[in-house]
Amino acid sequence: MAAHLSPEQQQAAKSFLEAVNKLRKRRSGGLGAISLSTAIKFLAARKFEVSRAISLFEQHELTRQREGLVDLNPNEEPLKSELDTGKFTILPTRDATGAAIAVFTARIHVPAVSSHQTTLQGLVYQLDVALESVETQKAGIVFIYDMTDSKYAHFDYDLSQKILTLLKGGYPAKLKKVLIVTAPLWFKAPFKILRLFVREKLRDRVFTVSLPQLSVHIPRESLPVGLGGGLQVAHHAWLLYCHKSMANKAIEYVQTNEETESPVVSEDEEITTQPHESWQPTTESAASPVAPSSASSGFSDDDSLHCDSPGGTNLTEFVERVKAKGKAGLTAEYAEVKARPPCGTFNHSKLKQNQAKNRYTDVLCYDHSRVLLSVINNDTSTDYINANFVDGYKQKNAFISTQGPLQKTCDDFWRMVWEQGAVVVVMTTRVIERGRHKCWQYWPSDAGSSQIHGQFAVTTVAVEAHTDYVVSVLRLVNNKTEESRQIERSEEH
Repeated sequence: MAAHLSPEQQQAAKSFLEAVNKLRKRRSGGLGAISLSTAIKFLAARKFEVSRAISLFEQHELTRQREGLVDLNPNEEPLKSELDTGKFTILPTRDATGAAIAVFTARIHVPAVSSHQTTLQGLVYQLDVALESVETQKAGIVFIYDMTDSKYAHFDYDLSQKILTLLKGGYPAKLKKVLIVTAPLWFKAPFKILRLFVREKLRDRVFTVSLPQLSVHIPRESLPVGLGGGLQVAHHAWLLYCHKSMANKAIEYVQTNEETESPVVSEDEEITTQPHESWQPTTESAASPVAPSSASSGFSDDDSLHCDSPGGTNLTEFVERVKAKGKAGLTAEYAEVKARPPCGTFNHSKLKQNQAKNRYTDVLCYDHSRVLLSVINNDTSTDYINANFVDGYKQKNAFISTQGPLQKTCDDFWRMVWEQGAVVVVMTTRVIERGRHKCWQYWPSDAGSSQIHGQFAVTTVAVEAHTDYVVSVLRLVNNKTEESRQIERSEEH
């Protein structure tokens, strides 16, 4: 293996190998020395901090031994049948950041047939191979938990907890995101409990998404057909690749009675030092039935999605600041913000087939955060609506900001509400303002009245009028599936 390390990383690798190999030798029966490639994976997961990397390695071995994730043989039952189900696979594509994509299909899992140990072995066997990729080591893994068409009988709470624990604390790959697709309503309660087992940083990376929203996180061309993309998954070809890959790797994690101390770095694992060059892993790293792992999520301290700003103010301070600015100050601040160049592109909004769906020619939606609707009859233009996801406090894509619907886009508006699972609509404009239409009457104004918008029926159940605002309780019915949901719509006077 040719690994380019900085002088500091070189010293860290030597210290790690020396400490870990001495620990392994002192254990009952004696354990073989680990390779440089394994050391680099653990050190990289902990920013080359030796003490943290050693703790990580210790936790890794405990996890693998406790769960029976050693000596994995894909040709022996029950692991062979588990792998053949295809319930878990690694896609040959990547997300926009280069992260590998792992998919667990819940509806294929039958708890009565597949034990926790066997299921975890199937995951780890494939993750071991995936982590041999240099790009995966650097960019991490996106884990998709596909709950499409799954029933409660397919769900195993204890197994889900073990998988989440493994991903956040028992494997060296950087877990970039966990995407739970089309989660049924009954999953809401166990999901809240499962979130308690992960650190706040990882909670910010766990999303429950609808099928259309999945493409916000992963390009459609990287998704399989079953998840709204165009990729034909060749799982057995992937398993063949796994078999060949693992057959060519050296086994490190085996017990041995060898009493002589192994060298810190073997002759064929020379560490090369390159001035001003940071670590660049290669695909020659050695895998084993017990591959490296991490004791936590693998996130660095500085790659969290959201962080508290030291310059923030509380609500009282904010009110006082607004009062101090006055109308002139707020006008000047708005002018300064408006004059800033855009931080993205608007290519989809400017497409000819989408222009008529925009209320204003100068109020467009960003490409990078736009809400995608499900495609109808393979017409890609049907995925467009002038709407963007907006982050909340420590919550990505917490809100959707959209224009007041046009008459021709009311169907799309309610389709978006349904597909994104929105339950509250806050209206910050009026239907008519200064004699101009700002929004189409997309909901029935009177209690008991209804409207039809495409496949959806909207009925106003109740209207609560307050001094400064009105709240309408709506019932939204999907006429295709006969499902219904309650929506609350608020509007200021």
